[in-house]
Amino acid sequence: MIVVSGVIHRLAGRHLATAGLSALLLVAAGVPAAASGQPPPTGPQAGRPPWRQAGPGWSVVEYSTAATSGSPAGPTTFYLVSPSGRKYPFYRTPPAGYPNSSLIDWSSDRQRILIQRIGAGNQQRLTYEQVSLATGSVVTRFRLPSEVQPVEYTRPRGNGFLAHGSGSNFGDFRYDLTGRLRARLAPGTKVFSLLDAPDGTFILAGTTDGIDLVSNSGHIIRRIRIPVATGGSKQLCGPARWWTPTTLLADCFVLAPYDTERLWLVPMHGGKPKPLTPALRSHGLFLGYVDAWRLPNGLYLQADNARDTLSIVRQSPDGSRRTIRIPGSAGLSDFIETAVGPRLLIETGVGVSASDSLFWYNPATRAIRYVFRTPPKTYGVSGVATFGFRAPG
Repeated sequence: MIVVSGVIHRLAGRHLATAGLSALLLVAAGVPAAASGQPPPTGPQAGRPPWRQAGPGWSVVEYSTAATSGSPAGPTTFYLVSPSGRKYPFYRTPPAGYPNSSLIDWSSDRQRILIQRIGAGNQQRLTYEQVSLATGSVVTRFRLPSEVQPVEYTRPRGNGFLAHGSGSNFGDFRYDLTGRLRARLAPGTKVFSLLDAPDGTFILAGTTDGIDLVSNSGHIIRRIRIPVATGGSKQLCGPARWWTPTTLLADCFVLAPYDTERLWLVPMHGGKPKPLTPALRSHGLFLGYVDAWRLPNGLYLQADNARDTLSIVRQSPDGSRRTIRIPGSAGLSDFIETAVGPRLLIETGVGVSASDSLFWYNPATRAIRYVFRTPPKTYGVSGVATFGFRAPG
């Protein structure tokens, strides 16, 4: 599965699991597809998206040209983007005064994306669309029950999707591609976030005790306990992404007196979970670590700060840590989307600015290469789905 970043300022319509489990504290009938979007724009980089070539470092990016003041309105365009920054537009929504769509996921067969559309005026009920990268057209459209939102496509080919419900529809579910319910996952058990196995044979679900393995039919297969940090009262855990094909990176939010997030490496075929980051007490603006990326020159952690800001920390082999200072306007609440070789793909402005940009950054050389450099007072990047973000390539 290729999964969207869970950035804080778009939690309502984005993936919940990777935004930090602290955020978790605070329809069903299919509708025929119709051509609600517009043809993709033309230009020097336009052309048929080479989606079959997509691999590590490739992404689908959602970009809005609407002004943050609400006028002038602008369309939202979806691009397939290569690691070198070449952009292939393939779908565009009608102009609006704000980004009226939200990218949820990119199927692991690379052929289509799942987006959420928000109606204008009194038509606020959410509609979900699947868009073909090959044709730029909507192939299915459906609604879901109230307070149920898609989380990600299933693996290995994206033949369905997982969803999480809240409120009166609290629970976790598996749907087919037309929005029809196929299974309720772990009924009677409170789970908080979901991640499919690389081969699609089971689903991982976060719990207060650790991680549950759930069958596709919805039954709990196995429970993996992750110990609560010494002195903590309890915790909420969830799968962040696959660290290796057989090892999970898990994120646990430890409640009082810590109230901070910690990362664990969880082997799927035996062995005890091992902490990747220490159990740190929250202090000031620091809430803990929610993701990690290993580059040739070190381990880089995604730090979750209070007041909806993010930062990047390098952890040395001896356990010492230092915050990475990205030069210029790029270093403003930075969220790591993916890593390839010595580079990080970073969305900047997350949670503190409506004008988000996207760039590649090499921490060793401090070189920055923009993919989308958003001008002030423009919404800019509003969604990113990267190949291999939550599953090995």
